[in-house]
Amino acid sequence: MRFRAALLLTLLTCARAALGQVCFTVAQADDLRPLVGCVALDARRVVLAVSDAQGRLCVSAEVDSVHLESAGREPRWVTMEAAVPTGMVLLRAAQHELEPLTIEPWPTTQDRLALASSHAPDSATLAGFERSSLRSALLWAPGVQMDQRGLGGSTRLSIRGSLLRSPYGVRGVKVYWGPLPLTLADGSTPLELLDPALVNGMDVVRSVGSPAYGSAPAGLVLARPYLPVDQEPSVSGELIGGPNGYYRMAVQAANATPRGATSAGLVKQGNDGYRQQEWSDRVQGWLVSRWRGKRSITQAFLTGQQANWALPGSVDSLTAYTDPRAARPYSAKVNAHVEKQQFFGGLQNELRLGDALRVRSSVHAQVIDKLNPYGTSAAASGYKDEGIAAGGGRLSLSGELRPQAVDLAWELGLEALVERDRLAERTYADGVIGDLRTQAVSRVGNLNGFATLQAHRGRFTVMSGVGFERTLLKHEDELRDTVLTSQQDPVVYPSIGVQARVKRDWLLHARYAESVSRPTLWELLGTAGIFNSTLRPEHVSEVEAGLTIGSDTAMFPFSAVIYWRTTDGLIVPRTATNGVDQEYVNAGTAHQNGFELSMGVNGRTAHGNWIRIDGFCGIQEHTLQVEALGVERPVPGVPGGTAGAKGSMRFPFGLSAELGYRYVSELPADLVKNTMIPSYELLHLRTSWTFRWAGSALTAFVHVDNLLDQRYTAFVQVNDPGSRYYNPAPGRSLFLGAAFTWGARG
Repeated sequence: MRFRAALLLTLLTCARAALGQVCFTVAQADDLRPLVGCVALDARRVVLAVSDAQGRLCVSAEVDSVHLESAGREPRWVTMEAAVPTGMVLLRAAQHELEPLTIEPWPTTQDRLALASSHAPDSATLAGFERSSLRSALLWAPGVQMDQRGLGGSTRLSIRGSLLRSPYGVRGVKVYWGPLPLTLADGSTPLELLDPALVNGMDVVRSVGSPAYGSAPAGLVLARPYLPVDQEPSVSGELIGGPNGYYRMAVQAANATPRGATSAGLVKQGNDGYRQQEWSDRVQGWLVSRWRGKRSITQAFLTGQQANWALPGSVDSLTAYTDPRAARPYSAKVNAHVEKQQFFGGLQNELRLGDALRVRSSVHAQVIDKLNPYGTSAAASGYKDEGIAAGGGRLSLSGELRPQAVDLAWELGLEALVERDRLAERTYADGVIGDLRTQAVSRVGNLNGFATLQAHRGRFTVMSGVGFERTLLKHEDELRDTVLTSQQDPVVYPSIGVQARVKRDWLLHARYAESVSRPTLWELLGTAGIFNSTLRPEHVSEVEAGLTIGSDTAMFPFSAVIYWRTTDGLIVPRTATNGVDQEYVNAGTAHQNGFELSMGVNGRTAHGNWIRIDGFCGIQEHTLQVEALGVERPVPGVPGGTAGAKGSMRFPFGLSAELGYRYVSELPADLVKNTMIPSYELLHLRTSWTFRWAGSALTAFVHVDNLLDQRYTAFVQVNDPGSRYYNPAPGRSLFLGAAFTWGARG
C-alpha cells in the first residue's frame, strides 16, 4: 500500500513538472505534520513559493534547488532531485537558535498582498536591459511609468498618474531600501541613489500604501538588498557597453557564515548622451551586513554616490521632430547640470520577546551635497548650492495571537523623519555667477504613527489600519531676515481591506485607504525662493478591487484591478505674476480612475525549452477640476492607456531570447491648451548565452532597444507652465554586456 501511494505521488509530481512546476510536501521531521507557511527562497533571497494548508509547495520546474525556512524549524537547502522521488521534505526543530527571519521591509509580503495590489519584477527583468537605473524593470508594471534624463540622469516616477507634481523630482511615492526609508522628511525622494546593483528583489505597491509605512499616497517601492545564504564566498561582476558612450561596470563580493552575511560592491557608469547636454557619470559603493544574536537579528546598510548629469531641457514638438538630439540652446550655453554627492547609512534591529512578540527598531542618516547651475533662458536660470542633512528613526512592537481559531497579527509603531536644508542661490546669466537671490535654512520634522491589525480565518483575511501624520516646517530667510513657520495639523488616515480565497488559487480583494501628500521644500519655495506658508498637503483616498489567480510562477498567472482615486487640494505649478518664476498652489480636485491587467504563461515546450510570456495593460481616466478655470480638464502627462508584452525562451544548453513590445497612448501636455503628445510603440530584442561550470557562470548578451527606430518622447517630463513638453528619447540602440559569477549557488 505504501509503495502504491509513493508511486502515485511520484507520478503526480512528475506530471506537474511536465506542466512547468515541481511540487512536494514540507512536513515536521518529528511527527510528519504538514508545515503551513513554509517559505521557499532562491540563492538571492527571492521568495519563490509559500506552502499551503496541506504543506504543499510548488516551484517552477526550472529551479534546481531552494532554501526552505519555517518558524521554529532548521532551515534547509533542498535540490529538486532529492525532493521529487519521495514527494516530501522534512524540517527538524530548531536547536538553540531563533526561528529564521525573512529579511524584507515591514510588514511581510502576505500583509502587503492583503492590503493593496503590487508588482514584483522577476529576476530576469531586474538583471536585464542596460541597467542604468530601475526604469527598464518598472516600466513592465501596469500603472507605473518612470523616466530619466538620458541613461543614468535625473529620474521621475509616476504610479497611477501621480506625476503632475513631478516635473523635477519624485513626490508622493515612498521608497525603502530594506527596512530604511530613502524618502526625506518633506516627502521628496532622491531615487537615483537606488542603483540596480543595490536591489536584489523589489515590490511595487501601486495603491495607497499601508499606514505601517507612514504616508505613501501614490504607492511604495520596497527594494531588498542582496545578502547571501550560502556559507561560502562569492564574487560577481558585470560590464555593459552601449551607444553614445554608455558604459557600466560593477563588481560585488559576498560571504555568509552561520551567524551572519555581508555583501559589498562598487559600480561606475557613464554616458555621453543621445541629446546634446545629456551626459552623465556616476560612481557608487555599498555595504550591507546582517548578523544574528541569540535573541535578535541586526542589519547595517551603507552607500555613497558621486553623480553628475547634464540638463538638456525640454523642447517643443517641432524641435523634437526635426532635431531630436537638440537641447534647449541656453541650457547648452551655460552647461546646465547637477553635481551631487549622497551618503546614506542605517542600522535596523529585530528583537524577539517570547514566541510571538517582536520589537523592531531602526535609525538612519542621509547627507546630500548638490550644486546645480541650471537654466533654459537668461530669465529662468540660477546657480544653486544646496546641502541637506537628514535622518530618522523607527520603533514598533508587533505580535501574533490565535484566539478562537483566528490568526491575528498586529503592529504598533512610530516613524520620525527630520531634515535640514541649506540653500544658497545666485543669479546665473550667460554662465556668469551673480548676486544672491536666496539664502535660507529650512527645517522639516515629520512624525508618523500607525497601528495595523490583520485577521485570518479559513478563506478570509481582513486587514485594518490607521495612521496619523504631523509635519512642522521652519524657514529662516537670511536675506530678508524673516522666520516663517508652517504647522500642518495632525491628520488621521484609515485603511481597511478584505481578501477572500474563492478557490485554491483564486483571490478576491477589496480595500479602501486614505493618505496625505505633504508639499516638498521645492514646492514651498518655488523658483523664486520665497516660502509659501499657505500651501497645504493633498488628501488622497482610494478604493480598489481585484482578482488574482495563481502566483507569478504558476502556469497561467492573472491579475485584474480596478481603482477609483480622489486627490483633494492637488498641488500644481503655475507661472508667477512676474511671468518667469513658478509657484505651487492647491488647484482643485483630481479624479483618477483606472483599470490594470497583468497575465502570463509559464511552461515548457515539447522539446524541453522553457518559455515565459508576460503581458500587461493599464487604462487611466484622470481629470482635474480646476477651481481657477471652473472647468474639468484631463490631467497633463497621464496617458489614456499603456500596454506591453514580452516573451522569452530559454534552452537547456544556455541560450535564451526575449522579445518585448510596449505601447503608450497619446497624452495631454497642459491644462489650458489642447496640446497632445503623440502615442508611441517600442520593440526590444535580447539574446544571451550562459556558460556554467563548477560554482561559476558567465553570461554574454546582446540587447537592442527601440528595435524599429521609432521617434518617441519620454512623457513624464511634462512642464506645463514652461510650455515645454517634449524630451526626445534615443533611436535604435545596441547594448553588449557580460556578467560573471563565481562561488554562488544558483
